[in-house]
Amino acid sequence: MYYLITGGAGSGKSEYAEALAVSLAKSEEVNSLYYIATMFPYDDPDTKKRIERHRSLRAGKGFVTIERPLDIGRVMGEISGIREKSGFIRKRRNPEKGRISLDDEKTVIHCDHIGGGSFHEDNCLSDAVVLIEDLTNLYANECYETDGHPHDITGPLRELASCVRALIVVSNELYSDGTQYSEETMGFLKGLSFINREIAEAADQVVEVVAGIPVLI
Repeated sequence: MYYLITGGAGSGKSEYAEALAVSLAKSEEVNSLYYIATMFPYDDPDTKKRIERHRSLRAGKGFVTIERPLDIGRVMGEISGIREKSGFIRKRRNPEKGRISLDDEKTVIHCDHIGGGSFHEDNCLSDAVVLIEDLTNLYANECYETDGHPHDITGPLRELASCVRALIVVSNELYSDGTQYSEETMGFLKGLSFINREIAEAADQVVEVVAGIPVLI
């Protein structure tokens, strides 16, 4: 299943997307729930605050976090690499919930630490649930951090969605406030809207979260 979750700032879209991902993952399986963080960890207070907020939201939920601010097409190979090297994760049984969880200190994976090899058919990802947060940061990074050579976004996402149990992409609703921005900003918003439409067309389900309430589109 391929999901697109949209919403404005503070709408509750992140909480909804994480709850959806957890509900879709097999609770008895370790190393099947992945959070793809697309924000560059810039050394400024606002960015650090946002990153810590998202980390606290997903703490204890069993996510394996992969930092991938650029070139989303590498994610499939990175997930395959993690699963091949799954011995690096120590399993433990939670006697209260009767389920296996991940040690929190083991869950953050920096993309450069994984081989980043290509996906192989024998590395079955059919049980994996992948949450990408978020599309806006990813697109901004591709626009402004690649020296004019952005990587494709929608193609790799379609390929990933075809291989995993569920792919959940979180995006922001930024182009409906009626505000007239600068030419550069308007160009960025139009590009993001185009990618949103492409993903929405390919997705099995599109949900807009409004004031914490998910609305199926």
